[in-house]
This record gives sequence, C-alpha cells and structure tokens, in this order.
Amino acid sequence: MSRNPLTIAVTHKLSEKENVLFAKKSSELKSKTIESMLAFVLMCEGFQKSYIEDFVKNLLKDIDHSSLTTRLIRFVALLNSHVENSYISVSHCEASLGLGIQMERFQYFTFVDSLSEQARLVFIQLRESTTNISSIKIHPLVASEILEQLSAIHPQSSIAKDLLCDKVLMDHRFGRDDFLKFVRNLLTRRNRTNAGDSKDRLFSPLINHICEEKPDGFQKATELLEAAYTCLGDDAYIAQLLARLFYTNNRFTEAQRWAEVAKMHLPYDSFILDTEGQVYKRWFYAQHDDLGTAENLPEDICEAIATALKGIDAFRASQKCLTPGIVSLNNSCYFGEIDVGCRLLHVISSVNTFSKKDGKPELMRLLLLVPYLVLPSWHPLENFRI
Repeated sequence: MSRNPLTIAVTHKLSEKENVLFAKKSSELKSKTIESMLAFVLMCEGFQKSYIEDFVKNLLKDIDHSSLTTRLIRFVALLNSHVENSYISVSHCEASLGLGIQMERFQYFTFVDSLSEQARLVFIQLRESTTNISSIKIHPLVASEILEQLSAIHPQSSIAKDLLCDKVLMDHRFGRDDFLKFVRNLLTRRNRTNAGDSKDRLFSPLINHICEEKPDGFQKATELLEAAYTCLGDDAYIAQLLARLFYTNNRFTEAQRWAEVAKMHLPYDSFILDTEGQVYKRWFYAQHDDLGTAENLPEDICEAIATALKGIDAFRASQKCLTPGIVSLNNSCYFGEIDVGCRLLHVISSVNTFSKKDGKPELMRLLLLVPYLVLPSWHPLENFRI
C-alpha cells in the first residue's frame, strides 16, 4: 500500500552520521512530548529488545483490559505480529468501537479522539494515496511484545477467537476483502525456509504458537479453526487445515471427516485431494506399525490394506487434477502414492501365505494380476493386464 511522506516505514539501520542527527531530533521531540513518533524513537534506539520491553511494560501498566479500545489494540497486535503488511481500516475500527458514521473530513480526528492514551501511542496511521482511505497498524516488534506481555491473561488463542467471533468486524463491508484476507493469512499462511524462517513449519506461526500453549494447546487450536470454518463461511481451506492438524496428531477419524468436508466444497482441488491422501497415508502408517507389534489378525491386515488403497486413490485423484503449470508446486501426490505402495508391498509380503519360501511365486502372480498395487498411475505398465 502506497503511503504519504508522513507515514513512510523505515526499517534499515542508521549510519553513524544518521545516529547523531536522529539523537538530536529525538531530544527535541521528547522535550515536546510528541507521542506519535514511536517508530522514529524505536529506530533511534536501534530497535533494542530491552527498550521495546520497557516501553510495552509501561504501556500496559495502567491499561483498562475491559475497554473496547484495548481489545482493538489486541486485535491489531495479533495481525501485525503474524501477517506481514497487515492493517485494519479506520472504518473497521470505528465499527468495532461503536462509533457512528462520520463525515470524511472529520472521520479520522473523531476516531483518534475516541482512543485511549495507550492506543494513540502505538497506533500508526496509514493512508492509501489513490483512495485516501485511512487505516492503522502497530510496529511488528511492538505488536509481538504486546502479545508476549499479555499472554498470561490474554493468550493468543483467546484473542484470535474473540476476533473471529466479532461479527461487527467480520461482517463490516468497507474494506472487507482486505480484512478477511489478513484473517485467513493469520490462520493458514506458513513460513518457509526460503522466506527466512529457520525451518519449514507445518502450520502458520499463530497455529504453531497456539499448539504450544499450555495447557491443551492442540485443543485450543482445533477449537479456533472450527470457529474459523464457520465464521469465514464454511471455508474449504480451513477444513483442509483442520484435517492436517488432526492427522499430524494421529486423530485420523476427525482428520478423515474434515478432509471429506474440504473435498465436498472443492472436489477438484489437487491440494485438498492430496491432503485426503496424506490422511490415509498417515493412518495406514500407524496401522502398519501396529501390525509389527502385535499378533496380526486377518481383519487388521485387511483394514490396513483398505486404508492404503484409499490413500492411493486420493493421490491419483490429486494427480489428475493437476494442471501442467502446477505439477512442480504439488508433487507430493506422486511421492505419496509411491510411499504408500512400497509399504503396502511390505504388508502383503508379510502375510503367512506369501511369507513362506514357496509363497513368493504366488505373490508375484498376484502382483502381476493386480498391478494397481505396485505401479503408480503414470507408469507405462499401469494398464497392463494378464
């Protein structure tokens, strides 16, 4: 979003010469107690963590946690901490605070007058140059520290759930597309290693954080996503995310249910079909491991084989829905089919009938009669039959 010269974000470090000039200007500003230059002062201090910690500690010292303005601070901090370049329009903020529609000329000033001292201190105004639409944000480092210091009484899971359940914010029409995009990214966008994260994460930073909350982090994460599924209009990708969260925690029945919900909304989405395959793959792996630690009953082996075949079907469906330009982005379905097929061979070959010395020819005969079990769908002999 383009900004006017008064709201340009500065993120680079200062040179020695600039440090001298900034220090001089900072002294002038502090003597005039201008509170709206927080980013300027933070940069003068080199964004030192200790300075930010002390600033936020003083900010929250006498804050009214029950006020609508403080709740708005929590919402903005949550978005700005986890979603790059996110913001909330002043119109959304006015709706959240229960302010009436104001004339454009006086809108922002009315909004500012309604804020608490703490909110005026941390909110940074942005203005879109072409539409002149105003919005607010909090510096990401300050936002993260606010969440950290509030964690004892307002964990991020509860802040996120309050945000999702705020119908005034979620249903507000003005700037709704951008707002919902930021909320979805808050829940779904993962940090990858090529984006600067130390390692690939299975979920978004917020969901990863909530899963680590004690007690019952996993339960809080699933409750939040189930609320998000409804609040975002039965969102297929939230259902897909729930399936991934459940199978990651070996809750396969729930994972299967949510994968089917996601597929119901988007039956030809390759990534959603791949997630369904991953559910059955993880489920089959768990069944396979159990077969190795207990006496194998025929029904257990049959159940494991059935699960594996469901996984292969899902991976093949995912492959069929791939377009040529997306194959390189989603090759998981190919590897998934091969992984399941190889482990399925191990299960079949361990059956008493085939594990005996004279059972190998019978196994080979079966595999030739049913190449479905061993040949991926793109193999040239996949349709070969004897």
